[in-house]
Amino acid sequence: MDVKSFEEIFDNDFLRLFNDSDDHDVIINVGKEPNSKTFSAHAVILCARSPYFSEELSSASVANKKWTLSIRNVMEREFAIILKYIYTGILEVDNADTYELLLASCELKLHPLIDFLQGKIIQESSDWLSQKLIPMYHTAVKLAACKKLRSFCIEQIYCRPELVFDSPDFVTISEDLLVTLLNRDDLTLPEVKIWQLVIMWTLYRHPDISKNPESWTDDSVNLLQNTIGRCIPHIRFFSISGDDYMDKVRPYKKLLPRELKTDIENYHICSETPVKSVTLPPRKPRNNTILPNQNHNFS
Repeated sequence: MDVKSFEEIFDNDFLRLFNDSDDHDVIINVGKEPNSKTFSAHAVILCARSPYFSEELSSASVANKKWTLSIRNVMEREFAIILKYIYTGILEVDNADTYELLLASCELKLHPLIDFLQGKIIQESSDWLSQKLIPMYHTAVKLAACKKLRSFCIEQIYCRPELVFDSPDFVTISEDLLVTLLNRDDLTLPEVKIWQLVIMWTLYRHPDISKNPESWTDDSVNLLQNTIGRCIPHIRFFSISGDDYMDKVRPYKKLLPRELKTDIENYHICSETPVKSVTLPPRKPRNNTILPNQNHNFS
């Protein structure tokens, strides 16, 4: 009998053990009501394959020689796939399941599976990049094991910042990430559009404040000024036309420093008027993109 035949026998034995768990010694309640489900398994296999189960079973309650665990942050579908993987090494995953499986694998500390799923997500990036870059980035930042995915998302953000500004999840990005992007000279969006997005991002952080600036109280203005403060120095206000300033910027003039507001209005009345505020040059669309230092942190 050759080595391959032995491997097939072992694989089949573990598959039978997975399918027939009459002698199980672990009961696992997965998910949250009303979508929870109970699974049965063997402690020795779980502990051998996952540090998570080694830690949990060491402190889990035991009744009639059986351990009982509850896993609330993993859904039944993903856990069923992972449990079969734990027993057999077989991973049955559709593209639609990859992201959820990655989250579940991180929860259960299945490091080989985490590496594989990160690679799979990156390989299939053309399917999700334009719509899910920001959620993917946020996930990678939160999960220490997802360094590979985090580096990939950072690279894409630097190479194609328009993916961030055009994303429906733009308002959820961190202040550090927003300021980093605003500081770039090569953004291709019109400056007035960048300003509008920054206003949208600011108001999103204060859902109780009206979107109508005419109704803002002094307290509301103070809160909004504190939120938008780090962004203001990176907006190229003098690259915005007079008409766009009147329609899109001036309604929010309470958020601007007094000297800057005066300089902008004087500039549009008479462009020869000396400007006291720091002025940034117009942005220039990039020709060649230089990738960032992967250690850059704007989480």
